Amino acid sequence: MLLSHRTLVIATGCMIVALSLRAGADSPGDARKAIQAAYDHQSDALNKKDAAGAFAMCSPDFVSVDMKGTQSTAAQNREMLKMMFNMAKSIKLTQSVQNIALKGSQAQVTSSGHLEMLIPDAKTKQPHKMVMDAVSKDTWVKGAKGWLLKRSQSVSEKDTMDGKAMPKQNK
Repeated sequence: MLLSHRTLVIATGCMIVALSLRAGADSPGDARKAIQAAYDHQSDALNKKDAAGAFAMCSPDFVSVDMKGTQSTAAQNREMLKMMFNMAKSIKLTQSVQNIALKGSQAQVTSSGHLEMLIPDAKTKQPHKMVMDAVSKDTWVKGAKGWLLKRSQSVSEKDTMDGKAMPKQNK
């Protein structure tokens, strides 16, 4: 069974975690560096199938929103991630900050992600290569624990399986 591209985009969005920055207001450059480091840390955790590392610093009230407007909590995303880890033979995720707008202790970030997974066919056991390219609008908040991801909303996605476009799912 393959996870839907929506599920994987949600899980990916939730797993974006921040590295600590302590006291003081950040400049836009400092915030960008810290948030990019958080994306890198989260990607490393995902690539190692480390759920704890992937979710270590999401805010307690984190929510992800998929392309259809469906919201998922951090707990729901953790469950989807566990399913993905069980199914995927390998995972490779890279993410990057495209734009950032800083207002006090809140940052609005446009991020892009590229995910590649090898998923064995349930019947033949032959691997299928799933590739997902997505863009999201992410809200980060800075508190005592540093930058935490509060909300991630998918704004675009392109998914392929073995190089062929995957059909969009219906509402």
